[in-house]
Amino acid sequence: MRLKIFVEKVTDGPLNFNYQHWLASAILRKISESKKEVSQRLHRKTKFKYYNFSNLIIEKKQVSKKGLYFKEAFFYFVSIDNDFLDGLATGVFKDLKFHLGAQQFIVKRIKVEDNEDIKSECTLRTLSPVYTKTLRKNKEGKLKPYDLTPKDLKFNENLHRNLLERYYRYYGRKPKQDFFEITKIHTLKLMRVLIKNSYRRCTLMTFDVQAGKELLEFAYNTGLGEKTGLGFGCIEVVE
Repeated sequence: MRLKIFVEKVTDGPLNFNYQHWLASAILRKISESKKEVSQRLHRKTKFKYYNFSNLIIEKKQVSKKGLYFKEAFFYFVSIDNDFLDGLATGVFKDLKFHLGAQQFIVKRIKVEDNEDIKSECTLRTLSPVYTKTLRKNKEGKLKPYDLTPKDLKFNENLHRNLLERYYRYYGRKPKQDFFEITKIHTLKLMRVLIKNSYRRCTLMTFDVQAGKELLEFAYNTGLGEKTGLGFGCIEVVE
């Protein structure tokens, strides 16, 4: 299952373009306030979070230098763990209000949707930018993080490795079919997104993929790439 959450902006100011970390904090707070056992699991020191969410999907908006002006939007929340889905829904209904920076929102309704049918060969579209990186030596010979895009040969390799590691951490075993390959990219948009205190190169894209069905279903429910707990790498199936 996944949650489609409809929200209304109740303040007049613009929403900063880099709102993603605020949305991550709001979701985390709602889940934490829902149930004690879910909150305890959420705050255990683990490398990965097994949920993911999209950017705000805004049908009618005005774009200015200061940010986004709009009234209504929605976003998707997905998880491999139903406790997180239930935790977010419960937390939202306890208090419908939340803030993204200086802007206040209210949840209007939540729609529960079945997962899309994912085949081992399919076309996917990102609903939030994909982020992955590697380490490369700089001029001084020191290893430094380097953001990858689909133009880099290691982009596909790193997405596969990250997905496999998260799958193994969650299930304690490897998938029956371990392969992942992006075979064609239909649309591509490179972005600079603020993560903590620095801007990182990320990618929005529509692409064909061939992969083990278990891995693809896991990616659908937990995100693709790094920083999925912050809402990076949310995907949907293109019909």
